Parts: sequence; structure tokens; C-alpha cells
Amino acid sequence: MRMRTAAGAAGVVLMVGALSGCGTERAVETVDEAVDVLAALRKTSTKADQVGSAQVETTVSMPGLKGVKMEGLWSWGKGTAFDIRMDTKQAGMAAVVKTDTVRVLFVDGTYYYNVDPLLVGGPAGKHWLSVNADVVMGRDGTDMAKQSNPVAGLRFIGSSKQAEEIGEETVLGRKTTHYSAIISKDDLGRAGDVLAPNDKNALMNSFTGGNVTSITLEVWVDGQDLPARIEQKMGKANISMNFKSFDKAKKVTAPAASDVFDMTESLKQQAGTGQS
Repeated sequence: MRMRTAAGAAGVVLMVGALSGCGTERAVETVDEAVDVLAALRKTSTKADQVGSAQVETTVSMPGLKGVKMEGLWSWGKGTAFDIRMDTKQAGMAAVVKTDTVRVLFVDGTYYYNVDPLLVGGPAGKHWLSVNADVVMGRDGTDMAKQSNPVAGLRFIGSSKQAEEIGEETVLGRKTTHYSAIISKDDLGRAGDVLAPNDKNALMNSFTGGNVTSITLEVWVDGQDLPARIEQKMGKANISMNFKSFDKAKKVTAPAASDVFDMTESLKQQAGTGQS
């Protein structure tokens, strides 16, 4: 099973959003409020942040993971959580899940994987395997991710010195305006150091391939001033998110503890031996 690697696909979405809260405020203040493009995008960022939840189709490609697809509910109004489905083979869960997709939850900093009940060992009879997000993102990364969400990356917009309106396009059956922005590492201030850390073994470098100098952000905004699609590129990491619908915050509940087998220590040992 590659639970740690598969969790990284969702983890990179959370980490990128979490970065946007790291030291970008000063850059926002220096942006000319009269620039229509940035004003429109900041309006979208604020409204999306306040909505609370969305049904999202996400595709993530990064070193070690190509075109991983996830679909389902992301909720961030009362702490970040999700209830999504991933392709079983891409998630590396085919040994314990016989269906084409595997259900994955993220609640209070823990990933839960819905599996077929195993017959032997500690997981015998249990329907869920869990892993603490610290194994994937580190404790600091998990703390940041708990406050993140799939639209948080829009906060980067205020730091951009290169933003433009591309034009009108139809996305998911909705009329949208397409915007593009490039945000350099220097524009991001302290967040830029997190985006491209000097430590070659840092988690963000494993997501992006390292040597990231900028973020390219493409946003399609609908008539409700909400994103229909967001695409982000950072080094070798590419994230595409289609927002099918928005709603108020929704609660995602963890499975009963009696039906969960914790794989955290096992995955820590795998990580120590270079397995994932």
C-alpha cells in the first residue's frame, strides 16, 4: 500500500493553500487597489474563503504521482476537512480495496481510508485505516493545513505584479472570466522561503521537485464571483480544481474509533526505510 504517497496528492493542495497565509500581508498592501484585475480577483478570493464548502474535482501531478484524480466534498468553514474518492490503483490501495475508487476522509489532521475488512492481523474486521497527517506533511505543515482550503491559494493574487484578464470562456457550463497571474518567490516574502526551502529533503521540495521560483495561477471566475476552475503550477507540481458547486460549511465525521486501525507508526517505519 502507498498510503503516504497517495495522501501527498491531497496534502499538496492543503500545503499550497496554507502557504498563502505565511507573510503575504505586506505584499498585498503594496498593490494598487485601482487595478481592476487584482481587485476582481481579491473579491473572488474573499468570497470563496467565506463560503464554507464545495464539491470539487481535483487532479494533481507531482514527482512520483501523475494525474491523480480526487472528487468530493471539501469543507473549510469550521476547520479543514474533506470526504473524497480517489482511483484505487492510483492511491496504491488495490490490495485492500476491491472497488474502482477508495473513499478518503481528512478530519482533525488525520487521513482515513475506507477498506475491505481484512481477515488477519491488527486490522482484522475493521473498515478503516488511518494515518496522522504529520507523517505526510510534518507537524508544522499539518497545523497550517488545518487552516487551509482548496481556494486559499487565491490569496496569492494580492502579491502578484503580473496579472491579466485573458477573456471570457465557458467552464463547467458556466460563463466565466479567465484570469492569469504569476507570483514570484520574492513577491511572496516569508511564504517564498516555505515554497522553496533550502533543505533539499524538505516536504515542499518533494512535492514540487525543488528550485521553485514562481507560482503560475489560472482562475476562471463565474457570474457569482466564485471560482469555477483554479489551476496552479509550482515547479513540477500541477494542481487543477473544478468547483462543481459551493455551499455553507458541512461537517465531515471521522469513523468510529472501534472500526479504525491506525497505520501511522507503520508508515513512519516505511518512510525511514525509503518506502512509501
